[in-house]
Amino acid sequence: METDILEKSALHSINLNIDILQRKGVVAEEMEKLICKARNKQNVKIGLIGIGFELHFDWEKAKQSYSEAVEQTKSVFSVNNALLALKEPVQTKKELLDVLNNFKAEGISGLIIYQASYIAGDLALALGNWLREHNTPPLLSWSHPEVTGGRLTANRLCGQNFLLNILNSLEVKYSWVFNAPKTKQLDVVLDRLIRVVSAKKRMQHANILMIGGMRVPGFYDCELNEMSIAKHFGLGVDRVDIETVWKHGNKFKKEDINAIVKKLINAKECKYKKVSERELFLSVRFSLAIADYVRQGNYLV
Repeated sequence: METDILEKSALHSINLNIDILQRKGVVAEEMEKLICKARNKQNVKIGLIGIGFELHFDWEKAKQSYSEAVEQTKSVFSVNNALLALKEPVQTKKELLDVLNNFKAEGISGLIIYQASYIAGDLALALGNWLREHNTPPLLSWSHPEVTGGRLTANRLCGQNFLLNILNSLEVKYSWVFNAPKTKQLDVVLDRLIRVVSAKKRMQHANILMIGGMRVPGFYDCELNEMSIAKHFGLGVDRVDIETVWKHGNKFKKEDINAIVKKLINAKECKYKKVSERELFLSVRFSLAIADYVRQGNYLV
């Protein structure tokens, strides 16, 4: 009895740790071959700006650590992201504002501020005011420990605390991380930022599909609160009746659907076989119809 409980607990723990981004369905490849190809994702740009102050700190080390930060960020990027970054950190208010304005003209959707060393106060204040004026994109402040003992070479912790206190006073929203470079934990933080920024950008002015729901045109609070969805995510909602989607499935051949059903029945992952082949056939057919309809309409998934 106790062993059975422990096994179930272990299985539950494993299921909670499944990476849904990497999870793949039993018949995913077979279904993918039958539906139309997905359109290329929009390229999403993220800016990385290193900030520091050369006068009192080891500027060569600051530049080196900034270069390493750029490379680590690039390593986490997907093929659908682009990184905008200078060759070295900026030190003055004017340099910072020039970079921010150039990045905005390039169309950045997110921003990483890397603490190469301590900074001048007017630079931090300028950053905060610019972010307030330009509808702050998702922002990550990144700093990390340095070698302890002896003279400070960068004073990053104090510099980050100084910066974030100013942003907080100006009511600028941000996230932050204080983590050593080249660590898995830091990769997780950077990856999360990149995925959030990309998702937010791709949702702007995109449409989602509601199957089976109908309403009078302009009544945005029926079934779904479309006003809230548009306000928070920039998404529109299209509707289609179930019959239309079902008829869309006429394009698929019975033998192709049956092949998928057979693979499901014989797959070791599908151990509970209490659904008839007929019901499986209808379910697979409808799933293919939905997937293909969504792809053709370029709806967000």
